[in-house]
Amino acid sequence: MPHNKDQNVNLNKFTLAAIKKLIITFFLMFISAVNVAQSATKPALYAIISPMPIEGEYIRAKMTDKKEMTKLGIHYLTGKINGREVISVISGYGKVNVTMVTSRLLISFKPNAIILAESAGAVSDQLKIGDVVVGTTLFDADFGELTKTGPSLPILIDNPTNHKKEPMIYESDSFLISVVKKSAIELNDKYKIIFGVIADSDFLPNPAWQLTLLRKNKVNAIAMDGVPVTKLGWLFQTPSLVFHCIANIAGQPIKDSDTALASNNMNQLVVKFIGDLPIDAT
Repeated sequence: MPHNKDQNVNLNKFTLAAIKKLIITFFLMFISAVNVAQSATKPALYAIISPMPIEGEYIRAKMTDKKEMTKLGIHYLTGKINGREVISVISGYGKVNVTMVTSRLLISFKPNAIILAESAGAVSDQLKIGDVVVGTTLFDADFGELTKTGPSLPILIDNPTNHKKEPMIYESDSFLISVVKKSAIELNDKYKIIFGVIADSDFLPNPAWQLTLLRKNKVNAIAMDGVPVTKLGWLFQTPSLVFHCIANIAGQPIKDSDTALASNNMNQLVVKFIGDLPIDAT
């Protein structure tokens, strides 16, 4: 039986509607696939914290595609190092400054790893000005009681944020340590790079009694800010790593020229390390 004109019009309308629906479906599928692909290849972001401007100069000079921004009152410089997305911040010296800036950075940017790069005093007799210590183990020498066998408290403190016992001693992220050990190979002939124990203390200069206990604990270097960064990494479940450049012998005066030399050495390693990290978030 032949179709009449009205039937043909209805059929055409149905066909057009079906085609439009199909096009919209394919378009939505395409957008979804693009979003999945983009999320799967999201670039990793690495945060570098420098307590003082002199400790961040080399890093910032090596950054490309630089952009300044301010969030929650903190000034940042974003850019790239060896193709990796990085964010640099000058925090100010001391535990309060570093803790405040690091916590705001973690909240604002959610980086894939946080790196502290600061100058320090040598505790080990094997270190001299310009050498670099990468912290595998860190503790706060002023928290609780420092004994010849390590820091101690009568009981470990419950952290109300994650409901876990706060460590007295922190171990660095094993993956980051494995990467930086490879990064250090080609720089070891320029200056000494060791992997060891870092302690924090607010004493400046460090008194003789404290240095005696630190040496009994086989501490390599001492500064102020390693544990705050490591503890915040622990709280925010973000991998962290602490670099110390030897700018003085613990207990002795600090010179700006020695800090500049040591910071440049350390940040050569930091730049190489950044370039050896994954370019995409996993």
